[in-house]
Amino acid sequence: MYFGEKSRQKTLILDMDETLIHSRFFKLSANEPNEWKEGLVINDEGEPEFNIIISNNPSSPPTMRLNVKVRQHLEEALTYLSNMYEICVFTAGEQDYADAILDIIDVERTIIKHRLYRHHCVKPAPGVFVKELSII
Repeated sequence: MYFGEKSRQKTLILDMDETLIHSRFFKLSANEPNEWKEGLVINDEGEPEFNIIISNNPSSPPTMRLNVKVRQHLEEALTYLSNMYEICVFTAGEQDYADAILDIIDVERTIIKHRLYRHHCVKPAPGVFVKELSII
């Protein structure tokens, strides 16, 4: 995988799920979209989080809500690290899922310079996805 011209001497590769964020899927109730605010908010426990509405079929109404809790101080940490490293996020998640999350974490796409997804993983067995760093 060639990233193009480097903007920093070193690249820092971070995993998305369970490192930067924690996400859970919930079945969507009929009135639920009106119960929460859009965008990144601080919940009652003091944690930054946001919700994404998901439909299994583009022509069907949404059926799931993805609740994403962001690691506290993530923005500050990424901003600090981006001064020393070119940051790449590598996830075994599908690109649509990952982009929906990363676009909220890094709205301007100025901190996370590269994104690697499930299709970049090595698949040693059915249903197993390995983030093989030798591809970089």
